[in-house]
Amino acid sequence: MKDLSLHILDIVQNSLHAGATRVDISITEDVVKNIFEITIKDNGSGIDPGNSEKVTDPFYTTGTKKKVGLGLALLKQNAEAAGGFLKIENSFPRGVKVTARFQHNHIDRQPLGKIEETIKILMTAINLRLIYSHEYNGKIFVLDTLEIEDALETKNLSNPKIVKYITEMIIENLTDIGAY
Repeated sequence: MKDLSLHILDIVQNSLHAGATRVDISITEDVVKNIFEITIKDNGSGIDPGNSEKVTDPFYTTGTKKKVGLGLALLKQNAEAAGGFLKIENSFPRGVKVTARFQHNHIDRQPLGKIEETIKILMTAINLRLIYSHEYNGKIFVLDTLEIEDALETKNLSNPKIVKYITEMIIENLTDIGAY
């Protein structure tokens, strides 16, 4: 995967396959402390305790259509290559929390990429409450699809005008806090 936003998309797809109806994505950037951290927490079914140690093995998957499960393995590899780590907290049968930490200024840290595109794809998922927060040096932006649905009085966030507005809002707010 070329950028971290694709890792986020992959992990949230795992959450959806596990029946999650709520996903919290948190990105924290602290240039002074040299930290770039991504945390994804869901309320899906969690990881079967017998499989907890296997989920970062690239040759292990619970999927029936593919023979490998590269998502978490690649994220772990990329975090460690950039002076960080991957931590998985399993609350079987009530969800998973994945934290990937990188050194912010490490030459091998992948760029975040187009996080607005990832959020755009995820916010249109059916029956998913998505809370995305991005903190950059103490300034924070938060997007909650439930608040947007309430404000717009619609559960359908896939309307092209709404998607365009929210995508532009993400870019504008990330620029305002200094993350872009």
